[in-house]
Amino acid sequence: MKELLRSHSLSYVEGLSVALEAQGIETVVLDQQMIGFLGFAGRVRLLVANDAFYHQALRVIHEI
Repeated sequence: MKELLRSHSLSYVEGLSVALEAQGIETVVLDQQMIGFLGFAGRVRLLVANDAFYHQALRVIHEI
């Protein structure tokens, strides 16, 4: 798994995940529970499940 990006916005990361999954690129979203945890503005991480799709996933994200 390779990290694609980090964001303070869970909805943004989930939206990108849905868009990537629609292109056949499996993703993993990590650290959802850190958003707002004890007042801490955490970051959600979006990863590509298969490293072979990393560059394709980056292209999709940049197009969005």
